[in-house]
Amino acid sequence: MKVDKELKTQILDWIDAHRDQMVRDIGALVNIESVSVATEGAHPFGEGPAKALDAALEMGRSYGFRTQNHRYYAGSILMGNGQRELGILTHLDVVPAGPDWLHEPYHCTVKDGKLIGRGVADDKGPAVAALYAMRCLYELAVPMVHSVRLIMGCSEETGSADMQYYVDHCPIPDFSIVPDAEFPVCNGEKGILAANLVGPVLSERVAALSGGEVTNAVAAHAKIVLRDMTVDGVLQKLGDQKGDLVVAESEEGVSISAKGVSTHAAFPEGSVNAIHKLCKALVDCGLMEGSDRDALSFVVQVLQTNDGAGLQIQGRDDVSGETTCIGGLIGVEEGRVVLNVNIRACISADLAALREHIAATCEENGFTLGECMESKPLYIPADSEAVTFLTETYNELTGQNLAPYAIGGGTYAREMPRSAAFGAARPGGLLPDESGHGGMHQPDEAIAIEDLLDAAKIYAISLLRLDGIDFDVQ
Repeated sequence: MKVDKELKTQILDWIDAHRDQMVRDIGALVNIESVSVATEGAHPFGEGPAKALDAALEMGRSYGFRTQNHRYYAGSILMGNGQRELGILTHLDVVPAGPDWLHEPYHCTVKDGKLIGRGVADDKGPAVAALYAMRCLYELAVPMVHSVRLIMGCSEETGSADMQYYVDHCPIPDFSIVPDAEFPVCNGEKGILAANLVGPVLSERVAALSGGEVTNAVAAHAKIVLRDMTVDGVLQKLGDQKGDLVVAESEEGVSISAKGVSTHAAFPEGSVNAIHKLCKALVDCGLMEGSDRDALSFVVQVLQTNDGAGLQIQGRDDVSGETTCIGGLIGVEEGRVVLNVNIRACISADLAALREHIAATCEENGFTLGECMESKPLYIPADSEAVTFLTETYNELTGQNLAPYAIGGGTYAREMPRSAAFGAARPGGLLPDESGHGGMHQPDEAIAIEDLLDAAKIYAISLLRLDGIDFDVQ
């Protein structure tokens, strides 16, 4: 559908006039702690995501839309009565808050023109921006051929079983946008491997070993507890390796803690992995002995760089850039050290071949490849009609000249046929500070209010332009 100047002005003015309401609605969702945890019963991903979904569906009903609850795997808000459908895929679950917040993570703080809180950028803020795009078109009574369905999942951060359920049980939209990346269009997503590297049984001297919060974020903290040691003895051993490690007495022995700088697994540049930091200090100073030393030395090798060199899986292509590999979690299971790595493989990589390389490298170092979660890459030609329409719309509205791009992140686009990530973040928008605050999956996650308002405008006009496409739904 062609959007004339008068209609465009009406859309822009309507969204600007509803700024405060949009901020209020985002806050209502951010204030709900909605970390996805697999459970039995009516709420497959726990009480938090279910509560957030209930609140979002009630929000949709209050604005005159029909809603559906898809057994708390996901929910949807529907506008229109067309036989064909455009989708907007968002998620209401969030990663755990983690430590080191300067603001309350589950309270939406409004400060200096930005929103701060877990989920403001990933993905509750963009979900509400999409809802306001729909509300704008609905209240302006703009006629559309397609219906528009806002789909809100509850487990995107823990494997996207929610969207797998939706695809298996519900009609698939003719085309969907996914507000879970940057503008303009993300037409490629790297393959993902989240794998457990299982090491040898640790000695009785190691009372505990832990680190990280989730697989898809660089570990921001790590800790080991050693028996039969004193604080003075540990400090003497560490010597110059101590740096900012924290050494303290604990119930089971002496704890040694490291603090890092976390980033999303897809964007490890600038991160400091606390697991690597801790293990390297322990190995270099001679605190670890025998098989314990060998196990932690391999952890250091794997996490020495973020390009997968430690597992011999480096790779790159012109479409998606380099393969990356980070350590998100470390722990002990049945006495064995387990390192969880999160790999974003360039689109041209063969995931089966990567697994073979990882397994072989593990075997050479006394480890085995354990449980492995895999998600295949996604690629949509940049000259496809929908990608072209969306890219042109973004560039026209912003005065930019950007091209489609590929990312290391994984979005619902790889779960839902005929989908592409499209915003809501502005390229070059708010950047994390040097201490690792402000980004997605970081403490004090933030996004500019103006960026969300702009996203709502872009979505409203993009939906109208997509409404003019006769999609091939074969």
